[in-house]
Amino acid sequence: MLFQLTAAGMTTPADSATETRKVNPFDVIKIEGNFNVVLVPGSACSLKVTAGKDILPSVLNKNTGTTLSISMKPGTQGSATLEIGIKDIVQISLNINGSVSSAKEIKADNLALNLDGNTGGTLLLNVKMLTFNSTTEKDLVVKGKAGKCIGKLTGDGNTDMSELKVEDMTIEKSDDGDLKIFAHPDLSATMEGTGKITYYGNPKKKIFHIHGNGQIVEGK
Repeated sequence: MLFQLTAAGMTTPADSATETRKVNPFDVIKIEGNFNVVLVPGSACSLKVTAGKDILPSVLNKNTGTTLSISMKPGTQGSATLEIGIKDIVQISLNINGSVSSAKEIKADNLALNLDGNTGGTLLLNVKMLTFNSTTEKDLVVKGKAGKCIGKLTGDGNTDMSELKVEDMTIEKSDDGDLKIFAHPDLSATMEGTGKITYYGNPKKKIFHIHGNGQIVEGK
């Protein structure tokens, strides 16, 4: 198979193509399949799909109310890259074998972030209330700020939220990966499994519950 070098320095199949799909306005995203996802905050909702020409027809997208769902036909071999323009987003749910990234800061009053499968990457957030659920097996980095965060992690990937400045954090972790967080002034953390929570921010109020061989330690 021939490959070509993109402007970003990544190699893609030489027979790849990009389609701009028509989508209705949405505030919920649900994606499942072999995708790399790039979220582009802006003034309008949009979708661009880049993949091999033989794979493009197998990438399915549909709007149901205010939800945009994207998947692949069963049995599809290969992957695709999704560039998704978002506006007024309230939920991002990914069950993918690939990466997720944001082109710039994702702003929201209330955001539910649900990650499953093998989802890795880096996200930049600016939200008042973040509900975060992760069962991913890959490493993830979340940066930015949040007024309040309620999180539950059950996957074995390592999660670095040390650059997500959270004022009030409640976190539950029951896996074997490592988690880094920042909280000030309030932190409540529950640890199960054999992993480790490292916290930063010198929180004034700390409530810890440890079950099993896990650790909760202050970062230096």
